[in-house]
Amino acid sequence: SYKLIHHFGTKQEYKPLNGRSVSELYDLENDPDELLNLAETQPELAERMLNDLRVKMKQEGAS
Repeated sequence: SYKLIHHFGTKQEYKPLNGRSVSELYDLENDPDELLNLAETQPELAERMLNDLRVKMKQEGAS
């Protein structure tokens, strides 16, 4: 299973910590310590998960 972490806000508002990007994607089965960010190598999966998150947030009334 995968875990997506997305830091909302503009790139100017978000200052990456420890070289981390705005979106982080981890394969929890193969990388339980979340050491290898797959967001850049699997951008389609990261984008699909982010879109799913946005839909869920909208359904729940979050902005």
